[in-house]
Amino acid sequence: SEEEVASFSSKMKELYKKERKNHPFLTGEEDYGSLALMIKFSSDLDKTYASYISCYDLLKEKVKMPSNARQTTAMILSLDDDSDEEKVNRFVEIYNALKNNKIRFGNDYFIPLLGISALGKVNPDSYVEKIKTISTQLKNQPELKGIFGCKLDKGTRNVYACLLSLNGQ
Repeated sequence: SEEEVASFSSKMKELYKKERKNHPFLTGEEDYGSLALMIKFSSDLDKTYASYISCYDLLKEKVKMPSNARQTTAMILSLDDDSDEEKVNRFVEIYNALKNNKIRFGNDYFIPLLGISALGKVNPDSYVEKIKTISTQLKNQPELKGIFGCKLDKGTRNVYACLLSLNGQ
């Protein structure tokens, strides 16, 4: 309805302004999607935003990662009702398990997808094994040897394997 759209637009503008104030050099158009998710899936936006800030600070303490990836990951983690410490610890376990097994993504923009894995409360060891298996299976798919003339690189394959591995977790 028009009322829902107006409410969403108002919340989006307010949340974006708040975020620009907290992270003026970090926040930009690339954050619209994460902010929209926070608005759509939060029953208490102030609580969710406070969780996001807490998760951001905890991630900064616990794991070395690019600021933009940290920001988006914290936004995703804020959507879960568990304690911020629990959510961040789950993320760090998954992040470290992948790192220790030399499973890398094509670029840092994909790191926040691991936040979804942390929301899914996956077992890091079995998750890593599943990712390895699916990545190998994807590598052997003739359809993915050259999508539109582009070869599916290992990093992107690992991203797809990460998402496919969430099924059934």
